Order: sequence, then C-alpha cells, then structure tokens
Amino acid sequence: MNTEQALHEIGERVKRYRLNRDLSQKEVAVRAGIGLASVARLEDGKGSTLANLIRVLTALDALDSLDTFLPMPPVSPIQLAKLHGKERRKASRKS
Repeated sequence: MNTEQALHEIGERVKRYRLNRDLSQKEVAVRAGIGLASVARLEDGKGSTLANLIRVLTALDALDSLDTFLPMPPVSPIQLAKLHGKERRKASRKS
C-alpha cells in the first residue's frame, strides 16, 4: 500500500464512522473545532494533519480505535537486554 492508498483508506474509514453515527461533515467539523473543508479533505483521502485526524476521531468517539489501528509495540528482546543492565536512578513515587 502506498501513501495515496493509505490516505484514501483512512478517509473511507473516517467517513464510515461518521455515517454510522448519522452525522454530517458539518456536524463533525463543529464538534472537532475544525473547518468543513478539512473534514472533506480527510474523507476524500487528500490528506490532513495528524492533529485534525485526532480531533475528528475524538468528535466521532473513535479515538480508542487507535489502539487497534496502531497498537503499542512490545519491547524487543534487544531493548530488554539493554535495559536489564541499567541501574534505577529514581524511586517510585509513593502516594
């Protein structure tokens, strides 16, 4: 998948979320605090800022879908080995 295809796919998914919630592009724009043209560009796969994508996902109550879309990767065995030899320099904060 290239960049243009990914932008188009993300736009289609955002549009599907919006339509499933029976919202117009204008309603999403108002809830997200961005312009209508920004929502339209995002849905058309013409690009958007990361901040606007997050605003739109928040407006659609879909921000939690990022965990599925881009889950936090586990720490690699190499990173674990690097961290293993490090000495802690701070204690845990007590409540």
